[in-house]
Amino acid sequence: INARAGQTLQKEKEPEKRDPAAAAENNFRILTLGMINHKDMYRFAYRIYDHGSRTLDKEIIKPTFSEPDLEDFMDYIVARHHNIDLIGLAMPGVTYHGTLNHPQYGFFNENIGRDLSAKYGIPVILLNDVNAIALGYQAMNPGTDDMVFYFQPKGDSKAGAGVILDGRLRTGYRHNAGEIASVIDMSVAGAEKKIMTPEGAMEIVCAGLLSYICTIAPQKIVLYSDLTPNTEEIREYLSRYIDPGYIPEIEHVDRLKTYMMPGTMQRCLQVITEKKEWIEEVKKNAG
Repeated sequence: INARAGQTLQKEKEPEKRDPAAAAENNFRILTLGMINHKDMYRFAYRIYDHGSRTLDKEIIKPTFSEPDLEDFMDYIVARHHNIDLIGLAMPGVTYHGTLNHPQYGFFNENIGRDLSAKYGIPVILLNDVNAIALGYQAMNPGTDDMVFYFQPKGDSKAGAGVILDGRLRTGYRHNAGEIASVIDMSVAGAEKKIMTPEGAMEIVCAGLLSYICTIAPQKIVLYSDLTPNTEEIREYLSRYIDPGYIPEIEHVDRLKTYMMPGTMQRCLQVITEKKEWIEEVKKNAG
């Protein structure tokens, strides 16, 4: 499909996994959206969960990303899919009660959750992209109640992480938990250039992982990083700086959408329970 929003891609070939969000019975038609950022492209995934059944699963690729690109994408989707009760939107950057802070993309603590809810007359739930991924991974893998999901974007030294401790997502002060970019900038000289090589990517990824191992000490680390897929090499590198006995299990994964959409849906179901009055208010104002 050729459209202003971009080109629709074939459905991503993902490993078959149980999607707990699709099995969660409810009376809502929920649209989940997520942006997966890499240096050379931006993938916008979207999925509809209709009363507990997954009825749509597609994605769009765009060469640029900004606030107009986001609204363009949402205009494209909402115009084609009606009777949506709730929208879950997973975005890179710090998300805090509907606001998004990601200066690289031109968002400076803007309340896009409120603005998009008003524009479409549909409650929009905003959450961080890696937090959504961590929630999805936890839901799809029982026994992962103490973990860090670490996302190293392709060609970008600015990594991020979703932290699950004692079974709960931890967002921290002003929801800044997991925003590891400043640590990388301080500890790895020339990170923006180094991330382009496997050797440099190993240094950057291990610097980030070590900061979590030495602070919250998760039982498991799940890693997405194109240039560092070998977890044994990662363990060997980390063992230069810390006793190997303190290095937790490390799993490398090569899919993000697999976890992002279910995680976003899980968050939407939580909001439905916790913020019924707000949802009804948005719908009333739309009418």
